[in-house]
Amino acid sequence: MALKQDDDTGWSGFLYPAKRARNIATTVPLPFSHSKMGLAPLLDQLERSLPALSVYGGGEANALGEEVLAAGTALAGLDDAPLLDAVLDIATDDRRLRNGVVLPLTDFVEIAGRYASQRLPGLEVWGRHDIAGLEPLDRLMVVGPLYWFNAHQHVFTSPRALQIVVLKWAWYRERSPSSTALEGSRGGAGIRVRPVPAMRSEFEVRAEDEQSSVDWASISHELSRDDDVEFLDPVLARPAILAGRHGVLLPEDGDRSVWLLDPFAPREHRVARVEVADLEPGHVIVLRTSGGGDLIVPIADEILGGDARRLREIQHHWKTQLRMWVRQRPTIQRAAAELRRLGCRRANPQNLQNWLSERSLRTGDRADWQVLMDTILISDDAETVWRAMSRLHSAHSQAGRSIGSRLREMANTSPLDEVLRTGRQVFTNSGGGSMTAFRIEAFAPSTVHCAPERLMVPGEVREEWLT
Repeated sequence: MALKQDDDTGWSGFLYPAKRARNIATTVPLPFSHSKMGLAPLLDQLERSLPALSVYGGGEANALGEEVLAAGTALAGLDDAPLLDAVLDIATDDRRLRNGVVLPLTDFVEIAGRYASQRLPGLEVWGRHDIAGLEPLDRLMVVGPLYWFNAHQHVFTSPRALQIVVLKWAWYRERSPSSTALEGSRGGAGIRVRPVPAMRSEFEVRAEDEQSSVDWASISHELSRDDDVEFLDPVLARPAILAGRHGVLLPEDGDRSVWLLDPFAPREHRVARVEVADLEPGHVIVLRTSGGGDLIVPIADEILGGDARRLREIQHHWKTQLRMWVRQRPTIQRAAAELRRLGCRRANPQNLQNWLSERSLRTGDRADWQVLMDTILISDDAETVWRAMSRLHSAHSQAGRSIGSRLREMANTSPLDEVLRTGRQVFTNSGGGSMTAFRIEAFAPSTVHCAPERLMVPGEVREEWLT
């Protein structure tokens, strides 16, 4: 019985916690009843969504929902840990070997690692990107179906381990991996699959059941296009689908951190800064939804109060003048070389791109700034603009130091029912502007190039691209 998503909004609200609970229970090597598994809050959410499921899907849908809830509740009460037992059984086959375990849900790595090491000292647990720099192991156990690792092929790249064991439940149906996946390894490397016995033979999940037919090409084009910054060198990004028919481009290089909101976490851990690589479908991220993707800007504007608008207009004016000047040059490289000849010592293509970006406020050196202002014909206002940008810089620095506490305050003082029910919730700053918590629904299988300004900026996508 695979969980399939219908068009009804009742199913949409029900399936997120159901799939999240299933994925946790089937890929985290802890007892089902362990409090850190977090199954109880998800089951509570399931129970709260049953009335809507009944309204939109009718009696048959409600009966199926009640069956899923009853099965989940019974499972969460068990002290059994069959996945952990399978891991320990494999690891103790030869205690002289160095064994490691890779989990697909990275937020459980720490607790699972502590628990497993208590049962078998020396057994190590990692997330799928933690192993990139490790020395080769004797044996690596990869938990979960292989298609969960499609975007993380490095897990299976030589010389990760002399032997890889793919450990998954029997109801995950997919082609067995080829032994040549570790071609080039030393010591006769191979892959073998060891399924955990299924408790219910009629339960079956295939890769096609998990992956909706998303038109990633259209979504990527819509999110990445921006004619106003065509002279900027593109950056690498991965598109993601967000709840509420939204999408976003997440950075693959450079600063890859994002704010995560966990509605089920204790108040002190409800908001955290995490790496984009740690994100999974089902995680909730906070993005700015009023004028760009930078969360610092609305908080800085709140700090500046009534002067914020004037300062932003000054910022916009000199950026516009610089863009016009750069567009009159054949390339950004030629523009940077010309600035250097005029005396702007730190002018190079990368710095010039930074100065063109809305995220940059001024040059680091006052003498370079004067050359820049002379070049774009606003010499008389150079000092005024410098002081204005210095004020903005100070406000940005103050906002950056306080953004974590600001987000935690909003998350702890606002009811989170909406993000739990719909996957999206707007938070409004007292000084204006808004931020929105979005649940991640899916990641694109490939990356795209986009202008830096397009990163972390949520946008609506057409419904027909998501069917």
